[in-house]
Amino acid sequence: MPLLLLLSLLASAANAFVSPSTEYLGGAADQSVKRGIVGVAGVAHARVRLNLGNFEEYEQDDFQDLAVLDNYPGSGDDTAEFGRVVTVSYAGRLMSDPPGSPNFNEGQITFRLGEGKVIPGWEKGVAGMRLGGRRTLRIPPSLAYGEKGREGVIPPNAHLEFDVEVTAMPTGVVDEKAAELSTMSPIRKAAVAFAVGSVVYDVGHFVMHAF
Repeated sequence: MPLLLLLSLLASAANAFVSPSTEYLGGAADQSVKRGIVGVAGVAHARVRLNLGNFEEYEQDDFQDLAVLDNYPGSGDDTAEFGRVVTVSYAGRLMSDPPGSPNFNEGQITFRLGEGKVIPGWEKGVAGMRLGGRRTLRIPPSLAYGEKGREGVIPPNAHLEFDVEVTAMPTGVVDEKAAELSTMSPIRKAAVAFAVGSVVYDVGHFVMHAF
């Protein structure tokens, strides 16, 4: 089977399953949050001008915008921008928790900027980063999970803080899919392997009986 066709089948199968990391980070919790991705494509093309305010004076209220602290600029000339696939390591905390509280989620995720696979605060906060760059994002509910939150994980109207690091910016279909697979959870990998195997078997069976 041609490699491009196999990769297309793999991509379709991967999109059919949602990993825990993607569920926590991506897919806005409700329509009001989805509307928070206002002009992500257009903004990202303009290299994203963030309303940073003062990171240390971040207020957990309804008027706070995204705040970003650059901990390390990264290296190279490539930057994460609209349409670019990036792999990001992250650790997320509830800002309402006392210092030293455990993270509510951590791991790695691969996604394409501008597709809405992650919360709007990530779309804005990761844009412009370089390979190896590290940032801390403080994200208001309007750019995260809004009034609904995530049951059992993130309460309603929660302000979130994420430490993020861009660990890869793959180019080309093969490298992008390889990066996506490498950051999937074991359960999702197994589900994708099963789905791809079923598709390959069905295609092979059809070809064998068609000639």
